[in-house]
Amino acid sequence: MTSKIRKRLPEVKTLYEMLPKGAEGGKEFARIVDLLLFHEARRSGKNVTIFSDVAGDYHGLDSFESDVFRQEGTTGYQYKFYPSPLSGEHRQSIVQSLKKTAGAQEWLKLRKWILVTPQDLTESATRKDGGDVSWFERLHDELGLEFELEHWGHRKLLHFFLETHALCLFYYPELIDNGVTHKKTIEDIRKRYDDNLPILYSDIQFVGMSVYKQEATQGVQMEHIYIPLSVIPETQNEQDTHVTYIDPLSFLLPGSRHVLLGDPGSGKSTLLRFLTLAGVSEPLQKRYHARLDKRLPIFITLRRYADELKSRHNLPLIDYIQESIQADFTLKDADLDFLEYYLETGQTLLFFDGLDELPSSHFKQIIRDRIRTLITTYPGNTTIVTSRIVGYENPFQFDKKEFSHYRVAKLRLPEMEQFVKDWYRARIENEQEREANVKDLIRILDDKNHVAIRELAENPLLLTIVALVHRIDAILPDERVVLYQKCTETLLNTWHTWKFRGQETRNKGKVERRNRHRTEAIAHWMHCQSGGTEKTQRAVVPYKDLREFLITHITKVEQLLDPDKDPEDLAEEFLEFVKKRAGLLIELGDNQYSFVHLTFQEYLTSSYIITMGEKDGVSGIWETVKDHCNDPRWHEIIRLIVAGLKNDESQQFIIDQLLSKKENEPHMVKPHILGGLLLDGIEAAEIHRKEIIKSLFHLGSIATEVEQLRRVTSLLQALTIKESVGEEFICSVFQSSWESVVDEEQKVALTLVASITGISETNFLKLAQNLLVKETREADLLKLFLLEEPKAEKNDSVIQDIELLWTLQDLLLLSSSENFVAAAMQAVTSSLEPCIAAKRFFQEQLVTLCMGLSGPFYNFNASSLRIRFSGSYSDLTHTKDQYGTIHQVLDRVLDRDRALIRDRDRALARALDLAQARDRARALDLAQAQAQAQARDRDRDRALALGRALALDLARDRALNRARDLDLDLALVLDLALVRDLARSRALNAEERIWQNAIGISSFYSPILDLLYEIFNLKPRTQWWEALRVGFLPTIPERINPFSQAVWIQIEEAFAHGRASEADIYSAAWQLLFDAWLYILGYYNSPNETIFGRLADLTRAVDAAPLCIAHCIRDLAYGDETRVEDLVSMVQSQNPAYRSIFEATYWRSTPEEEAKLEKHKRKAKKEK
Repeated sequence: MTSKIRKRLPEVKTLYEMLPKGAEGGKEFARIVDLLLFHEARRSGKNVTIFSDVAGDYHGLDSFESDVFRQEGTTGYQYKFYPSPLSGEHRQSIVQSLKKTAGAQEWLKLRKWILVTPQDLTESATRKDGGDVSWFERLHDELGLEFELEHWGHRKLLHFFLETHALCLFYYPELIDNGVTHKKTIEDIRKRYDDNLPILYSDIQFVGMSVYKQEATQGVQMEHIYIPLSVIPETQNEQDTHVTYIDPLSFLLPGSRHVLLGDPGSGKSTLLRFLTLAGVSEPLQKRYHARLDKRLPIFITLRRYADELKSRHNLPLIDYIQESIQADFTLKDADLDFLEYYLETGQTLLFFDGLDELPSSHFKQIIRDRIRTLITTYPGNTTIVTSRIVGYENPFQFDKKEFSHYRVAKLRLPEMEQFVKDWYRARIENEQEREANVKDLIRILDDKNHVAIRELAENPLLLTIVALVHRIDAILPDERVVLYQKCTETLLNTWHTWKFRGQETRNKGKVERRNRHRTEAIAHWMHCQSGGTEKTQRAVVPYKDLREFLITHITKVEQLLDPDKDPEDLAEEFLEFVKKRAGLLIELGDNQYSFVHLTFQEYLTSSYIITMGEKDGVSGIWETVKDHCNDPRWHEIIRLIVAGLKNDESQQFIIDQLLSKKENEPHMVKPHILGGLLLDGIEAAEIHRKEIIKSLFHLGSIATEVEQLRRVTSLLQALTIKESVGEEFICSVFQSSWESVVDEEQKVALTLVASITGISETNFLKLAQNLLVKETREADLLKLFLLEEPKAEKNDSVIQDIELLWTLQDLLLLSSSENFVAAAMQAVTSSLEPCIAAKRFFQEQLVTLCMGLSGPFYNFNASSLRIRFSGSYSDLTHTKDQYGTIHQVLDRVLDRDRALIRDRDRALARALDLAQARDRARALDLAQAQAQAQARDRDRDRALALGRALALDLARDRALNRARDLDLDLALVLDLALVRDLARSRALNAEERIWQNAIGISSFYSPILDLLYEIFNLKPRTQWWEALRVGFLPTIPERINPFSQAVWIQIEEAFAHGRASEADIYSAAWQLLFDAWLYILGYYNSPNETIFGRLADLTRAVDAAPLCIAHCIRDLAYGDETRVEDLVSMVQSQNPAYRSIFEATYWRSTPEEEAKLEKHKRKAKKEK
């Protein structure tokens, strides 16, 4: 664009006065200078390389005027958004940049270093260190530079603006004749452009889908239904738990260039339209937190450009963009001047949609090159290109050094749920009806028994079909075969036909039918080929084999009337269509192909069998599938076949065959399929529901593998909430099954299966009452692990097992700094009689303190809090505003070093070091050494290390002795110590759900369940293992009850009214130790803030060993060093009340252990 420059220039503001201050203004200033230098270099035939927007300051340079660093005479530029006069800090920054450049001069070989600032340097006679001009001139000699220095300020920049008309018109229109008027004309056109933009792009249409109802075609405004998609780096695997999800709004940074890849229907085009509107639409900005953006957004459908190129081969891309704007926006005056005004100033957002949809490789290469030419000619603009993953091959890809590459992420459940809510809000006015539909569809998407529907819904196009089918065509999930049919037809026929609606197809119905038959045949063949794959794995076949199969199919099955049509060409053409247009097949690498979802493979296989069985009827269909009934990979296909049969009698025939028992038939075969058909709402199956459910219970009770059991219980869980079956009917069938069983272990197995199905505790108590009323070990174990309030006296053998668990828990506490698993095992202790539980909780604190203040003591309490309040954080105090929340406590743990060096913990640390000495003389020597050094010297460290080693040895010996009695493998405990970090790493991004995340990791929960199985000798193993996973592990947070404020208040009141029990004494002692932990950690700013102050006052004078010990440790934690000798005396005391406590918590050895140690010493001495 050209404009006439005014002869006499008026005074204008500097860029520093025009741009916002701070980092934002600095970035804009750098962008403007980049553009000025670029256009100046192009005018003078030079090259300029820019760093500022890509890599920032590089060896003191933001850009340089050369393609090769080492070329003599290179000029480097450094931009500083500083005003004049320069501050001392600004001068120092400039010097640092110069030093960076000088340090690299040997290979930079600069001729000149130019400083660019928005204002001219000023010269102040009053400044002691000289004005800016003289200061800058001195730098060359003061720094001994080998290159020249030059400064460009306001006047020099104005010169470049005058030579770069678009930039001058944008920032300084008053310098150009009629510039102000011209700019106003452009802004008027822009306003009309912005007014038309939402009309063109904000309506989301639901056309091209195989749901033939008027409602299916009703569009919805984007701000009412758009779900913000995320993207991930192209190289990352979405299955990785550490995948990086990125908001595409971040791609709108000035000058950035990106390629967005995605599968068919993944939402690429809608995402691009959203980004087109985000900067100009207030509703979108309000809902999606987008920012107002004054740049010109341009959306280009590359397929339309390719259509123009067919007849106008030399049509430049910029001319096509101009013509499209004039036509689509009805803006005849949007000429090239208008377009270049934004392009030359870097004020354009360029969105190119559908590189993969171009008709041939020839067009892909041409258009890719023309996009590169456009953005090279007009740098500084933001560019985003979309393409399907398939169809974005190497010859047509953009350089990954110039363009960042990302993939559109699959929808996650929260995004699906938001879409469902928005969908029905736009579809149903009646609130009650709307909420019922929303709740039902979200339930289906969240149901693990219908993971196939969830996986389809990860794709925005298919999620839309799910919503349409749920609203219009079928009852989901029962009639999911209808859903699969619609999804398949949409991808294979209707959506493709709509998207490429300009390309007419003759004999459309015949072509679609042929395409369907070919795809069904491929699916059936691939499924039969994948005999060794897992149930949930798609078949993968080489392209060569796939091509050969299709050629054979076309030759033998299809009657080719045209002899000129070669089956090989037809096969290749069809595979190209299914892969690139329909998107049903995907390449997995190394020329291996698979269906995009296992669901399509299974549905099309079932459809193929039904179609091919039409000749022989339902008996022929049964003959095809009967030998596959014992293969889990065929269960879903058989269910889809039955659901796809139109005749009730045909469905009844298949179910009768499944119900019939044949000789030598595996007992694990048919109940799975029958249960699935009952879940699908097949009427013929509902007639036999009692028989089917009874067989499922039996199958679950005899399962020997966890996966077998899970397949059964997942069906029972789903049937429990199914309206046509329900929990009460399930319970009645269980009762019938129970009465037919004689073996006691079998009854326990049935009871455990019932617990896994998710029935209410009220019903479970009714079902299990015949077991629970007995005073047996089995009854106690059921109460211990599976009831919500299991407090009761336990069988002696169970108590012995729990004591072994405690010993192993102690070993974890002493050998691990995290104690995550040890903290979780408190849930077992909480299930015991209150006095036993309270005593154990107190002992756990002393066990961790045995190792000193660092490590176990800090982390055990933190781990306990994390688990206890996982997912539902509560306040530690009665007054939230006064004391804060648990988040603050846990934050202190992460900042442990600060707590460790505080004065408040020194007295307690010194006392613990002394108390853990193994005899009085060592304690006194250590005390003297500490007093002299006033610190923890090496002698103390050696003594403390020895004491800790002895404690760990004691714990290990006791654990080994008890484990040996039960033939327990101690390696299981070590496994638990190793997996603790896995749980923490999984929960790093979701700290509030740390336990829920941890128990979702098999490598974390498996050792825990194995340990419980071994310790408690749980039989039958499979049923107990799964019952613990489903019914015990998730309840662990709520079972850990020492942190209950209600309990704290209750104990305070017991002491206040003189009715404290032994359990209250131990609980109060635990609270005092926990209070010490809170204070040391800095949860209180002063001792007066303690939340256990009243309890401390009430229990101070109580003569009970646990309370005396706890008060002493608490006083030391609060800084009372006079209590050091008191703690040492308690540990060394021969009083049975004290000695038993410290022996049990490894602070000292038992007489038997001392005798054994002495005997060992004498033996060693004698041998020596």
